[in-house]
Amino acid sequence: MKQTIFVSSTFIDLEVHRRLVRDAIARLELTFKAMEFFGALPDTPKAECLRLVRASNIFVGIIGMRYGFVDPNDGKSMTQLEYEEAQAIRLPTLMYLIDEEHHPVLPKFVDTGAGAEKLLAFKGQLKTAHVVNSFSSPEDLAAKVTQDVVRFVGAMEKAPGAQVLPQLATTATRMHRLTPPRFTFLKGKVAGTCEQPRISRRHQLLRRWSHEQVTEVLPGSPRARRSHGAGAPSRLPVAVGSH
Repeated sequence: MKQTIFVSSTFIDLEVHRRLVRDAIARLELTFKAMEFFGALPDTPKAECLRLVRASNIFVGIIGMRYGFVDPNDGKSMTQLEYEEAQAIRLPTLMYLIDEEHHPVLPKFVDTGAGAEKLLAFKGQLKTAHVVNSFSSPEDLAAKVTQDVVRFVGAMEKAPGAQVLPQLATTATRMHRLTPPRFTFLKGKVAGTCEQPRISRRHQLLRRWSHEQVTEVLPGSPRARRSHGAGAPSRLPVAVGSH
């Protein structure tokens, strides 16, 4: 089964970071879909973003110094809503927080007032729930995402058995309301365990390539030039959200 990676972040302040992360994923021969490249859609932006989260297998969150667009109904940013949807369906989650001591940031990209307070609370929630990683530059972020994605894609090759997924669904409903879309997601995951898992060369290729691809995040490096022309793993879809 193909894996999908959802990348969530604000856009205007992290545009370069997003581009390098997408380039890093492409160097692993993964494809992606970006919300900023979509045309007209039938549902609201919020509904489409959450739908993409539910259609993914790994959630990558990138948090800078902006809280982002706030949904008037929930009072939360789209980035936080995407994160909470990922937790509701128990997606493996990778969170990256900007290094506030060493990463230069333009003043116009730093929230103040209510936005800053909500961002601080959100970051505190992330630090409590996850082992977060920090990034000091766009290149540093792309390298770390590359390493972690390779590791997670390998882990996803070992799907839990049918007896584990119902327990995950039960645990999830204790903490998050079981909406119809979330029920459909969990039902599909449980039903999918009846299929005979297939052994793929994707993980082997990604592991063999992981170190070379990390250095290729910085074009022109000696190791990047030496690894040019190596074989490529299978193509996987990646969804990207921005706000």
